[in-house]
Amino acid sequence: MRSFGAPRSVLALSFISWAFIAIAVLSISFANPPANLIGGLLRFSVPAGMFFGALMLGMLADKHGRKLAWLISVSFFSVASLLCCIGMLCIESNILFAALCFLIGFGCGGGLPVISSFLAEHVKPSVRGSAIVVLESFWAIGTIAIALSTLLIREVLLLPWQYVFVPASIAILLIPVIAKVGESPLYRKYVSEKKRIPLSEIFKRFTRVTVMLWISWFMIAFHYYGIFLWLPKFLQLQGFLQRTFTYIFIMALAQLPGYYSAAYLVEKIGRKLTLTIYFTLTGVFTFLFAYPTVIDPVTSAILLSFFSLGCWGAIYAYTPELYPTGVRVSAFGYASSVARIGALIATILPALTISSIGYKPTIAIYAIAMIIPAPVIYALGRETKGIELE
Repeated sequence: MRSFGAPRSVLALSFISWAFIAIAVLSISFANPPANLIGGLLRFSVPAGMFFGALMLGMLADKHGRKLAWLISVSFFSVASLLCCIGMLCIESNILFAALCFLIGFGCGGGLPVISSFLAEHVKPSVRGSAIVVLESFWAIGTIAIALSTLLIREVLLLPWQYVFVPASIAILLIPVIAKVGESPLYRKYVSEKKRIPLSEIFKRFTRVTVMLWISWFMIAFHYYGIFLWLPKFLQLQGFLQRTFTYIFIMALAQLPGYYSAAYLVEKIGRKLTLTIYFTLTGVFTFLFAYPTVIDPVTSAILLSFFSLGCWGAIYAYTPELYPTGVRVSAFGYASSVARIGALIATILPALTISSIGYKPTIAIYAIAMIIPAPVIYALGRETKGIELE
């Protein structure tokens, strides 16, 4: 961790917080609501909260500091996760459940752009891309953790589904530790210079990259949340009625080499080319997951998981490098909020389309979505490998 040039405490807390965000976001999937309109609306509540969290905490981070926004983020999703367990054990109400999932989403959605920008402002330019991809790899660690804990809770201890939300609540313990971490050095410098950059610059000075990022973030989130929040159901429809969570666990393991391959490539061949390749291959293997003509569905699912999460790592590395410090987290938050619109549509889409057009065309829609950003990034993006942040 020393090679990244950031304090160990910053790296460790960033990585652990990221894993807990993954646990919190995916808890709703592992609780496995029914594949109907109610289930779709429950899944819908998490990205809805993430939309507002990314917007509000992103602007808060640029105005009042990264650390405060980080603390609010962790407080929201950890406490709401605990209440999901306690509240739903006492009162089985879909309205209460949706409201608490919204609060989980609010905290998680705000935490993602804040933590990644905070870390990007600490590490050396020569390894910044790799550092952020490694940070994003802790999403896979969180996925593995929630998969294992769900197996333990549901299949070994035979506890009710509400207990699936307990692991995310453990993040409460991070709050006093984060409170002791120093503010981002670039943000401190920005504040000391008293040089305010209007948010309108995101759309005036950075129009080209903003359009490119918004398209990419919309599509990557549309694909990820559509596929992975509905993955237990898609696997069951593919005929894998037994050991569904075991297959998901194997897919989660495949995410780690996906991240680490992207961490290597973003510094070797650059951000643009890495993203172009990984978006394209994710789309290809998603299509093969729906229509297994060449390889079986589980192998396709493992490969789409590999390349999809490599995409996530690379785009998290790329986004904060495209904006100056004064608007970095706000701009990142806007892009992340656009992603949540994609996620909102994606989470409810299968509830409407599986019964009408079938699950295979539904999955194919997600495959097409991942092909679209590849030429957009290649045409509109600019390379940021090794640059100093403004």
